[in-house]
Amino acid sequence: MNKLKFETYLREKLSILKQSEIDEIINEYLQHIDMRKADGVSEEAAIKDFGDLDDLVDEILDAYKIDTSKDQFENFSNNIKKWLNTGLDFINKITNSIFKRSGTEMVTLVVEFVLVLVLLWVVSLVIDIVSTNVMRIFYYSPYFIGRIIRFLVRGLSLLFNLTISLSILYWFATERVIKFETSDTYIKTSLKAKNKKELAQKQKDLFEPSDDINIVKETASDYQTDEIILSKTIRPEAALEDLKVQASKESFSQKLFKGNLFVIKMIVLLILIPMIVVGVFLGIAFVIVVYNTIIGYGSIGISLILSGVFLMYFYLLTVGINFVSGGKTK
Repeated sequence: MNKLKFETYLREKLSILKQSEIDEIINEYLQHIDMRKADGVSEEAAIKDFGDLDDLVDEILDAYKIDTSKDQFENFSNNIKKWLNTGLDFINKITNSIFKRSGTEMVTLVVEFVLVLVLLWVVSLVIDIVSTNVMRIFYYSPYFIGRIIRFLVRGLSLLFNLTISLSILYWFATERVIKFETSDTYIKTSLKAKNKKELAQKQKDLFEPSDDINIVKETASDYQTDEIILSKTIRPEAALEDLKVQASKESFSQKLFKGNLFVIKMIVLLILIPMIVVGVFLGIAFVIVVYNTIIGYGSIGISLILSGVFLMYFYLLTVGINFVSGGKTK
């Protein structure tokens, strides 16, 4: 994002304020960008100093006592969009990496994928055998308790199997597929940087003044020497930006956790959709029972039981929505 787009974005988001206030705020930020540009920093890097622009706008509006809170549905929809974009970007990286491979590399990738599928089958078989043997232990009376325990064991085995399978597939996608494209890009970038460095060194050697030539007056030698040193010194901002990029990179375990969390959230979202529909009918039934109880045709006990069920069901829905939306809803 350049300075013009940054200004347009702020004017659009701060349109609720007075025009004089908007101009004052934007001028302060534009002056900061100009100062950073004078230090040799690009506009994009200077704008990144402000952090997330949405958070910046919220802070500005909060300072002017403007309510920036969002409703639950907006937070929920924004998080769904974020996760969907993340998933589609991940798929796009995989597709680009596959299409950039040669025929031999494609054959190697297919063989590796088949081996991964065999490994997943072996892991699933081992987990199934272990869970089956554990469930056999609980074939005793009372039958109801044993059935609950077997159901929990089966659910845990499925969750464990799903987690391991997703972890292995995510590892294969990031380390064996996407990493190919990343390494290829890194090699090209390194070669460009090396060539650029060699060219800069040649230019430096070419234009380096000779010791025999007196280009500086004695009265201004110190000042001009400082100018020459400053002109030949590489500004550290670019190096700092590279360090920030390296520091912001996530480890494999963090990426693996986010990948598994994304899949689990999608599963919970698919479960929430029918639960919301059932919750609507449950709410209608609750209203009917309470109404009949008030007019004398219903049972107070049934109304209390249905009230408890309705509250527990609503609590489960709230927990599920908060989990999918990242826990940021009210």
